[in-house]
Amino acid sequence: MLDLYLGDFSHHFDGAELFIENRADAYITAASLLQQKEFYPNDVVYVFNPKSAAIPDSTVLPVNICLVSDEPPEKLRKSGLFDNRNVMVVPGFEVDLVYDQMKEILLHEYRRFNEALLLFKGVYEADDIQEILDIGYKLIGNPMFVRDTYFKIWGFTQNIHIDDMVWNYITRKGYQEFRDYKHFSSYGILERLNIIGKSIYFDTQNNLPENSVEEYKYHIEERINDPSKYTHINRIWTNIKSGDAAVGQLVVLEAFKKFSHTDIQLMKLITEAVLIVMKKQLNEMKVNQNNSQIFISELLNNDISRQDVIKDRLNYLRWNFSGTLKLILITAVGKKIDKQEFMYTRSWLSNMYKEVRCVHYADDIIVIFNPHEMNNRFSQNKKILYDFLKAQELLIGESREFDNFSGLKNAFDQASIAVKGGMRCRSDERVFAYDDYLLQHIFSIINSNLELKEFCSRSLINLIEYDRQNNTQYVQFLRKYIENLNNPVSLSEAIGVHRNTIYYRINKIEEIMGLSLTDTKNLFEIYLSFEILKYLEV
Repeated sequence: MLDLYLGDFSHHFDGAELFIENRADAYITAASLLQQKEFYPNDVVYVFNPKSAAIPDSTVLPVNICLVSDEPPEKLRKSGLFDNRNVMVVPGFEVDLVYDQMKEILLHEYRRFNEALLLFKGVYEADDIQEILDIGYKLIGNPMFVRDTYFKIWGFTQNIHIDDMVWNYITRKGYQEFRDYKHFSSYGILERLNIIGKSIYFDTQNNLPENSVEEYKYHIEERINDPSKYTHINRIWTNIKSGDAAVGQLVVLEAFKKFSHTDIQLMKLITEAVLIVMKKQLNEMKVNQNNSQIFISELLNNDISRQDVIKDRLNYLRWNFSGTLKLILITAVGKKIDKQEFMYTRSWLSNMYKEVRCVHYADDIIVIFNPHEMNNRFSQNKKILYDFLKAQELLIGESREFDNFSGLKNAFDQASIAVKGGMRCRSDERVFAYDDYLLQHIFSIINSNLELKEFCSRSLINLIEYDRQNNTQYVQFLRKYIENLNNPVSLSEAIGVHRNTIYYRINKIEEIMGLSLTDTKNLFEIYLSFEILKYLEV
């Protein structure tokens, strides 16, 4: 049933002023001229001119009244007409004209609401959220988008261009940035929204007083001042709830016209239609995610090894991988990855890399994909990926390629070693490939049984001692020389000296170490020694 707030009428009349004293009964369903009655329903607004109408006793006057008068509101207040009532004062004397206009407003809103009911009746059983949002935009006149509670975007009003950074990012990228998620999560807004259960009005301008009647016009449960630097358009979040649990939000931006109470009721219709579609897909996702979780856990725990069993599980999960696979391990720095962060990260990755499969395992995230099917997008998008990981304080360990899921446990171990190796080297990187830390893996195995430093080149140890006694930096020069061995130009730039100086220093180092740096065997032994010392943090 459509209810209108008295304030929904006020903006249709020039100079109208609104005074709400009885907020609980500020909603109306009809309009009438004031007549002598014994009883006045609270959901009807009564129109009259206090000078020309016979006013009943103030104890039985209706709750909602429209005063048509040129008397100033301050003077009208003294008559007692405002006591515990909701009053709209319209300047003038033409009561019938005001009454007729109010009936037209009511009729228009009822037609809009009934049209919405008819339209949504046809899409309640649809599987297309976009179709629902397109209808919603036509009815409300403001752009909107739907996301789940982990900030995955399910749809948005198409072909709308507005000056709002969040909106533009969503419509361009198809997902919401982590900074938005972190902003709302850190201030407890997401938790408050779930507790409140209905809707929150975000006042980015911070221009409504705390007890403003506008709050009640919007029929929201809370208003939040959110003066974000990257958005300035007010918006309403309306919860999409399944039972007591929120599964997402409908977000409508106040971009083109002010919200009305009817808009809030239409938003409820939209959320009901969207919920039907979301529940279908979420149930499928939940079942698939649980089965994926079990399957990956069994592989990593060596509970499954037979190829025929693995093949059957993959068919059941509809994981149609072809060719080689790769595994990346996403782990947090000094903390566990909780369910909320996992769901957001999975949503982000699935938008960035469509072909990935993600599971939550042992407080970390495991991602499996075919690197060739992704056309190297994982490597190409490393800058975007790096920024994302940095914002969430996450690290990635990348395994070598493997042929089938029987090699998943070994790939997981490689990715774990890559992360540990990267952190051990105090690298500023966020993505660590196992091949870059293969030697560190070997060293960890050797070091558990033998004194690893004994494998270092004696000539390099002599050079280190020479630097210490003579206050020189030949070791540092030698390290850069080996790192840039195949590129003399890069070597010259890295060291910052002329090429002739480089040749002089090489000859001096060969003299001190008593060996030739043109010998491949010597170079490998020195390189391996440097890696050992780095591993031992010497």
